[in-house]
Amino acid sequence: MYYKGKTAQGKLLERGFHGFGSEIRREMLKRVNKRSHIILDIGTGSGRNIRFLANAIDDINIFSIDPSLKALETVKENIILESTRQELTLIGGDAEHAPFKEGSFDLVFSVMSLHHIENIDLALQEMVRVLKTSGNLLVVDWTPKASELMNQPPSHFLRVDELKNVADGLRFKNQITEFPTWYISKISNKKSS
Repeated sequence: MYYKGKTAQGKLLERGFHGFGSEIRREMLKRVNKRSHIILDIGTGSGRNIRFLANAIDDINIFSIDPSLKALETVKENIILESTRQELTLIGGDAEHAPFKEGSFDLVFSVMSLHHIENIDLALQEMVRVLKTSGNLLVVDWTPKASELMNQPPSHFLRVDELKNVADGLRFKNQITEFPTWYISKISNKKSS
């Protein structure tokens, strides 16, 4: 696992996301179009979000980027896609320098990854850059209120108002729902709304 550009040790919990996994995925599903997608997953991690999307969308092409080659190798060995209409490409790299052409993806999603990223503004700019005009960016992350749960200072987490300011600066529409320790944000191009 990488945290703010450095290798870090992490512990996967059985239920995922410190017990909030089911609720987070339920909220994600409400915001994902079930039609076929070309999707970019920011922060492969254990591959749980890849499995979630593959179960939710039958016809899907997922690209997943992570700076940890070890994590990518583990996911490659362990993940099996159920449908022949599903493709998975794992790529070593970071969110701040996404190795994709502009307008490549229908959906970019970052689930509990932003707090691991060193330059969040640059990463969000890259996520928006690779979106198709009609695409959406789905961001789920911890609020500073989760600092005790995560054993990190509150300053390591992006506040909802900060995310809103970045999205507004990029001239994108941002629909945020805040929960006690996490938020979900659907960011879309104002021109496509």
